[in-house]
Amino acid sequence: MHTVLEPAHLRNVLGNYPTGVSVITATAPDGQALAMVVGTFTSVSLEPPLIAFLPQKSSSSFADLRACERFVVNVLAHDQEDVVRRLSRSDRTKMDAESWHPSPGGAPILDGVVAAIECDFHDVIEAGDHYIALGNVRSLQTVRPTNPLLFFRGGYGEFAAKSIVVPDGRGLSEAVGRAQALRADLEDGARRLGGELTVFARIVSDSVAVASATGAGSETVTALGVRYPVVPPIGALYVAWSPESEQEAWSGKAVGASPAQRAAYHRHLADIRECGWAASFVPDDEGDEGLLPDEITRRMATSAFVLDVRDIEPDRRYRLTGLMAPVFLHGGRAPELMIRQLLYPAVKVTGEVVLQRGAALKAFAEQASARLSTAAAA
Repeated sequence: MHTVLEPAHLRNVLGNYPTGVSVITATAPDGQALAMVVGTFTSVSLEPPLIAFLPQKSSSSFADLRACERFVVNVLAHDQEDVVRRLSRSDRTKMDAESWHPSPGGAPILDGVVAAIECDFHDVIEAGDHYIALGNVRSLQTVRPTNPLLFFRGGYGEFAAKSIVVPDGRGLSEAVGRAQALRADLEDGARRLGGELTVFARIVSDSVAVASATGAGSETVTALGVRYPVVPPIGALYVAWSPESEQEAWSGKAVGASPAQRAAYHRHLADIRECGWAASFVPDDEGDEGLLPDEITRRMATSAFVLDVRDIEPDRRYRLTGLMAPVFLHGGRAPELMIRQLLYPAVKVTGEVVLQRGAALKAFAEQASARLSTAAAA
């Protein structure tokens, strides 16, 4: 008997297994440099030397690559997440803005990658809704011996062996220590405010959950240690008080965003600075009952329905899914922590209630800032 599996459940479970991130590049017969991002690159055989990657059958990028005789697997480095976002578009000319040099066989090797493996196509095999593309290795080289980029539970990060002490490891330890100093406040706040309260810390280019508490009748949804890349719309509270150059860099990571969309991101940053908190919502026709924890937090983090506080209408009803407020350290510079109140399932309330709840979370975050400042001065 064939078991029917829900695709969302399959993705959620398999998302617990980290994968490397690579870019397949080639030069088309007309001279155009081509690229496709994959998370399925793997070694297959030493004798003969074979590798593989698994593109979707529907991929237009792979349709172009398949017409090429030779390709290069570019293993991305931990600091090349921006390359992923630029090359994930289905634009045939997307490599025009990238820096690269030719392999011995003439295919592009992206600058700054960890390794490059040049191959000929050995075979392409159908496998469900994907192909298994086998490559016969012709040459390979380590370009930059550094940590690779990984994809894990919907976000990007890097690997560090236990024997290696890395800067963001120390930053995480410091953030966890601060969160622990707020433990009693967090538990009290969850009881008073309701929902799940989570402290997030900015660790290099990620927003990381470092402490959490739930109110009566609320589920624990957010796993500690979960990371989200600080790219629009995620991380607005971290960058709202940053220098203008950092705000521009943040909005520039919104791959494919139009000038109008980027301008809206900057208006949102100004709204956060003025109001001191932010909210996210779900559309009326989008259900959230029965979602798995990873799906709930991913929706919350990447909510497309982010409304500026100044645009909330007191008499209108909204499906509120969360509120966020910054925690300031070091004399009021850009916040390194933020507190998120997750409401699951989303609650349908008036704009007036949203404003009241936002003000309450802002007051709670200000108390947390004061407590951490007092502890630091002691």
